[in-house]
Amino acid sequence: MPLPPLLTLITDSRFLDHDTGGDHPEIPARLQAILAALEQGCFSCLDFQKTRPAERQWLTAAHDEGWLCRFEEAVLSGKTFIDHVDNQVGYESYEVAALAAAAGLVAIDLLENRQAEQSFCLVRPPGHHAERDRPFGFCFFNNCVVAARYWQQHHGRKRIVVFDFDAHHGNGIQSAFERDADCLYISIHEHPSFSYPGTGYPDEKGVGVGRGSILNLPLAPGAGEKGSVLLGIEDDGQDNLMTRIVTLLEHHDIPFTRLLRVHDEEYGSRIYLRLNTFKIALVLSLLREAGINPAL
Repeated sequence: MPLPPLLTLITDSRFLDHDTGGDHPEIPARLQAILAALEQGCFSCLDFQKTRPAERQWLTAAHDEGWLCRFEEAVLSGKTFIDHVDNQVGYESYEVAALAAAAGLVAIDLLENRQAEQSFCLVRPPGHHAERDRPFGFCFFNNCVVAARYWQQHHGRKRIVVFDFDAHHGNGIQSAFERDADCLYISIHEHPSFSYPGTGYPDEKGVGVGRGSILNLPLAPGAGEKGSVLLGIEDDGQDNLMTRIVTLLEHHDIPFTRLLRVHDEEYGSRIYLRLNTFKIALVLSLLREAGINPAL
């Protein structure tokens, strides 16, 4: 009897259609490099699934309707960026971003229906800088927040933990969850005094009833592996669900940070193993942001 796939991978060739021009770090080669590496290694361990366009109700669970309209109008009118030159777009960008935002929804359905043990969404454009009403840092829809709200509202999973160990702080995730007592956002990133987007200080802990819902762990430039922190999450016997939002191939050859390169396969493996020691109901991983060297 053949062994079941170890990982369900949600991706789509249409992610390559998001056109950011010729001189931009968030490029199709990011996905192509990862897929090429998988072809040389563990394709037999993967179950590939395609995404679908995100329904508007789930996009508006994380974003204002006005932003959706402005985004769609911008790409249809032929604009090449929105608000800032970082946020490059092409004619297909709105539809591709909607596909990227729904990859987490597809993965969640598979996990909830016990058709997958763990899922990884290999998508672009990325999401964790996107704010409720505007794009930010190459990001248009906050894929993580869309997934978290879908998990809560569609599947009734009340409590969500987002663990982000990207080199950059996820300002969009923090602003979405900082007033929400049912969500916990943990971020390990380069200190905002030195790195984009300038948010993620340790004293940013949440607002009002959400006080304590944000845990920022900024690292000094050059901290490398030795500055990393792995956290335990106590199981209180209630509905304790972790949505693990990660960026693979970050924390190394990034032109926007000064964090030292780490052995990515060892670092990621240790985090996976540590997470497996916690009492976590389901695990979902999303590829985030850019700035990687596709040759790695």
